Amino acid sequence: MTSISSALVVGGGIVGLVTARALALRGTRVVLLERKPAITDEGGIGIGMQSNAMNALGEIGLAQACVDNGVPVDKISVFAPNGSCLMSRPTERYCNSPWPGFTGISRSALHSILVDGARDSGVELIVGAEVVSVRQDGDGATAVLADGRLYSADLLVCADGIHSRVRAAVFPDRAKPVPLGEGVWRGLIEGLQLHDVSMMFGGPVGTIGYTPLQGDTYLYVVDKDSNAPARDEPEVAACLVERIGDVPGFPALLLPHLSHRPGDVTYRPLASVWLPAPWYVGRIVIIGDAAHAGPPTLAQGAAMGIEDGVVLAQCLEQASSLSASLDAFMQRRYERVTTIVDASITISHAQMEPGGQARMAEASKAAANTLAQPY
Repeated sequence: MTSISSALVVGGGIVGLVTARALALRGTRVVLLERKPAITDEGGIGIGMQSNAMNALGEIGLAQACVDNGVPVDKISVFAPNGSCLMSRPTERYCNSPWPGFTGISRSALHSILVDGARDSGVELIVGAEVVSVRQDGDGATAVLADGRLYSADLLVCADGIHSRVRAAVFPDRAKPVPLGEGVWRGLIEGLQLHDVSMMFGGPVGTIGYTPLQGDTYLYVVDKDSNAPARDEPEVAACLVERIGDVPGFPALLLPHLSHRPGDVTYRPLASVWLPAPWYVGRIVIIGDAAHAGPPTLAQGAAMGIEDGVVLAQCLEQASSLSASLDAFMQRRYERVTTIVDASITISHAQMEPGGQARMAEASKAAANTLAQPY
């Protein structure tokens, strides 16, 4: 018995699609509103999902498809700027996960799995649906679209990302994105597939790492914003090659295979968002990056949002009232997400600072201890 019978989900990204399916599988009538003319991925080249995210995807029946379309990874390595290996360890299977400790997958493949999963569960997917305002009363919540259409349901779930319009409407004086002074380069290494995950810290280029994809590899660099390419730079790939330069080790192996096609190398400034508790008001709840966003240093940004969607659906099913469901959701999510976001920001700053290894290690340990606990 769920505490709602209908839901609106705003945002067709990873978190919105996961949440929509999780709700629909529990008998909720779900409409998903996406402002773009098609539900496509705009989030980058690839993504690495640790076992906590896979556990949540397993609960809604999508983990196996991610493994089938991705690359399971059993080893993670850390390298010094001179190319020497400092440490290798197995990836973590949190909470005795049946899934790989880490799975690399292209963003397009993941998005296709999630779109199909939402559609197959009965979610109504509506594109070209730009939400300009929201309102609510004791009976429901309503999304007002730019073209005047109205959609109403028992609950409105805001999953429209770090620059959320719904968050700005509901909490106009809270949780604006805060620039971190850093950015991330993302690039496609074409035709070269590796089978582990590696990162290089402490050099003049910031953090360099890669995640394997089927047939390819996803290369990323977390760098200071002062090294960002110009906004209108047509040769972003060439800028990345110049930025990495002659760094030895795996960067030298990967760079000759970097795709120079438009869109295959991107740069995005990093920002954080933290919405203080509670993440809801009445019948509107904010989740994922719309409520809590940090840098990608722990590969947990999407994972925290995936957990949000699955836990929200569980709480709505288990409690007798909407307010009790949302209270239970906050009790399960707030402390866990706080630790992960704080750790990711600490690591992001520390990896750019001389002698920051101790702070990185402390934050990583705190995050690992938290992730080892059930969500």
